[in-house]
Amino acid sequence: MNYTGNIKNTLGEPLMGANVSAQSKRGLVGVISDFDGNFNWNPETELTSPITVSYVGYQSETLDPNEVVDKQIILKESTEQLDEVLIIAKKPKSKKEINKNELIGIISAGAGLLAIGILLVKFNK
Repeated sequence: MNYTGNIKNTLGEPLMGANVSAQSKRGLVGVISDFDGNFNWNPETELTSPITVSYVGYQSETLDPNEVVDKQIILKESTEQLDEVLIIAKKPKSKKEINKNELIGIISAGAGLLAIGILLVKFNK
């Protein structure tokens, strides 16, 4: 069966990269939505659970697979699920090297708002 739909938030904005997944006889399978919030999924195996649509910072939606054909899915913002996401990155080595595991940024979410702040960037001389 082919599953298709569009995922947006309550403001009508498309949610790019939303997860659409379900359990199957082969384990967890799924796809992500494109830039416009659209997804087109044709699993190679039979699904054994409902389809779950999820996106960071939003309440997940669980749907009967028979209902997911040209489905408009609206995800509601959740202020309870996301407390903090930590991102650790390392710049590629060049003339100036970065120490191992330098902390570059942290993303915190509170009251549904996403704030990005650079905590530390340190270069060796």
